[in-house]
Amino acid sequence: MVQRLDTIETERLRLRPLTGDDLEPLAALGADREVMRYIGSGKPQSRREATHWLDHLVAEAAAGPAGPAGLPGWRVVTAKSAGEWLGLAALKCLAAQHAEAIGIESAVELGYRLARRYWGQGYATELSRALIRHGFDHVGLPLLVAIADARNLASNRVLEKAGLVFRKTYAINGRTIRFFALTADEYRQRQTD
Repeated sequence: MVQRLDTIETERLRLRPLTGDDLEPLAALGADREVMRYIGSGKPQSRREATHWLDHLVAEAAAGPAGPAGLPGWRVVTAKSAGEWLGLAALKCLAAQHAEAIGIESAVELGYRLARRYWGQGYATELSRALIRHGFDHVGLPLLVAIADARNLASNRVLEKAGLVFRKTYAINGRTIRFFALTADEYRQRQTD
């Protein structure tokens, strides 16, 4: 049986469970137009929406997210050195509408949102690599996927640098989405190369 880890750490980062105390930074993250530009509807989140989402994520964490044992769901990303709140990252079940558009039954998706002041410092790549390792080494996933709006060039580069492989584009809700994936076999092969 795979044990769920409460905290995932990298050289510079700590990914920990969300708590009710995360509302202020979560609301600020969701209110930033540039952060939300390529997420969901592309519009900022209201404080009410952030509160509702945080309540949902905390309840989900308490119950355990849907999906394979050991799947961490959404996590807060903090800097290990000073404890600053950088953003969020997740290994979670891919939304059904995206799985259908891609043409797969289901999969675990890697995702993240970082506060703008932390962009361009390698944090997204670092946390993505940690979640990929966690997904394959601790959860035992057969496949890990990620999606990014085709216009979000920075996130597309991060996913490639983290080791995910571009597979195809698809359209959903008037947007062009790039689909990335990595199989457990591909991951293991890279570990031996």
